[in-house]
Amino acid sequence: MSKAELTWGDYIRQKRRHQSVGKYYRGKHKFFLSLHACAAILFYACLFTLSGIAWDPVFLGVAAGSKWLVQYIVFRPVMKRMKAGDLWLFLPFLDLLYHIYILIMNLTPTSPENVQWK
Repeated sequence: MSKAELTWGDYIRQKRRHQSVGKYYRGKHKFFLSLHACAAILFYACLFTLSGIAWDPVFLGVAAGSKWLVQYIVFRPVMKRMKAGDLWLFLPFLDLLYHIYILIMNLTPTSPENVQWK
């Protein structure tokens, strides 16, 4: 665990530093990170499309609920270890917010030369 940044500006700078070294990741790690992002985009695109085409709340609830249940099972040990177990109710919202955040952060790429490390 690392110390939380105190301001939004410091937080964004920290995330930019982390993002700037992504090109040094191993190929398989880049692949799995990309696969995770693509799966999330596909999931939300399908969920949004299906909700507009054939509004079946049971089907949509089962589809979304299944994804979030698997996420909860995977994330639960981490959430407990980080003493963040109370966030599980917000997991669907935080998941969507996280992927929007990742998309925004990746629209403005940062090179290691332009990032100041502490």
